[in-house]
Amino acid sequence: MTFRILTWLRRRATAIRNRWRWQARLDGETIIAIQPGGDSCRMPMADLQAVVIETNDTGPFGDDCWWQLHRHASSVPDCVFPQSAIGSEAVVQALAALPGFDHMAMLMAMGSTENVRFPVWTRPLAE
Repeated sequence: MTFRILTWLRRRATAIRNRWRWQARLDGETIIAIQPGGDSCRMPMADLQAVVIETNDTGPFGDDCWWQLHRHASSVPDCVFPQSAIGSEAVVQALAALPGFDHMAMLMAMGSTENVRFPVWTRPLAE
């Protein structure tokens, strides 16, 4: 029994430590997300078509709030990063400043403890 508890604690500590290794930053007009292993994705703001916040029930020990950036509104996300990523504040601020961003949906996402997707922004259709 003691061994299982120690194993569980070790896994939780590793998960908590690793979640802070994600990075997100704004480089000019491009969002860059870097995973703990070094893989990265880039999303130019000009290519961004939709932003979705996905929440899950892994908190407080896991990353329970993920930002998904889409090049096509009805596709798998092209770039993702957790809310806890280093530098995510500036990226989230830039996303929240997009015209038509749904701040109420963002507030609902921040309070969610369930597995839910919250679309918070879609590029308006060209007139």
